[in-house]
Amino acid sequence: MKKVTIKDMAKELDLSITQVSKALNGYKDVNADTRARVIKKARELGYVPNSVAKSLASKTRTEIFVLVLSFKGPNVDNFTKVIEGMFKRAQEKNIKIRIEYLLDDIIEKQTLSEYIVQNGIDTPILYGLDEYHKYYKEISSNDFEYNCLALDTMIDSKYVCNVNVDDDKGVQQVAKYFKEKSSNNILVACGSVDSYVNNIRKSSVVKYFNEYDIKYTFIECDFDLKVTYNKVLDMKLDIVNYGAIFCFSDMMALGAKEAINQSNVSIEIVGFDGIDMTDYVVPKISTVSQSFHEKGSLIIDRVTQKDNFENIFIKPEFLKR
Repeated sequence: MKKVTIKDMAKELDLSITQVSKALNGYKDVNADTRARVIKKARELGYVPNSVAKSLASKTRTEIFVLVLSFKGPNVDNFTKVIEGMFKRAQEKNIKIRIEYLLDDIIEKQTLSEYIVQNGIDTPILYGLDEYHKYYKEISSNDFEYNCLALDTMIDSKYVCNVNVDDDKGVQQVAKYFKEKSSNNILVACGSVDSYVNNIRKSSVVKYFNEYDIKYTFIECDFDLKVTYNKVLDMKLDIVNYGAIFCFSDMMALGAKEAINQSNVSIEIVGFDGIDMTDYVVPKISTVSQSFHEKGSLIIDRVTQKDNFENIFIKPEFLKR
């Protein structure tokens, strides 16, 4: 198949080569309608920038892009560990990693398709998506046809490899633990209502806690240490009515623990993620652990495997402390 060039697109669109080139490279003197036409035509014709074409032709990746779209959610503090795992694996494969933070003004002005084409990006790794994000809606649409990996979310598209811990299995392990201990009436500290991670963990609590006949109460804590601290502290004497507190992140668990300490009561706290900080509190916090370095390593493997684009689910391990 003949490689599509900028000249081909210019002829198809009845534009000059300069106009097409500027549109593809994000020049401000190209109006929005023209830029949109060029990006659409690039997708239709299968245009690939030279840098990506060379990589595809050689079947050897030399550079991988990580696009950070926002810094919120349960795994912000763990993202650096995932990146460490990515860098280690990429170094073994002699691949460079570029991390780009897309500011709000860029996201408002450009579609993700435009950004990918204009910057010659092949199979970007996306962090910071939730179901209300502008790019989430774009990626979920039938018009988006670029392979990408999405961290800590779930998008139903053949072009998306979703990367998550097996949250359902993790919550099941917690439910079994409470059942074995005969713990009941659990206070469950949830995260952000617009987060895939929060919603899947919440639905798993309902499923497994009901299955094991464990009573529970949800409180919304937005995956935030201070919010969890304040909400648990505000419960005052009522907190003694709960058999344990299950937090959807270890950072929230640390906030709940501090509130419990100030309330002078003794209630077990269980977290989720397995961050290092849980090793340095007394008593230690039981938690659902995931290997962030393994997550990063598997991401690099998936990006470089042209024949495998299945979703990645990291196996969790319950750490009883």
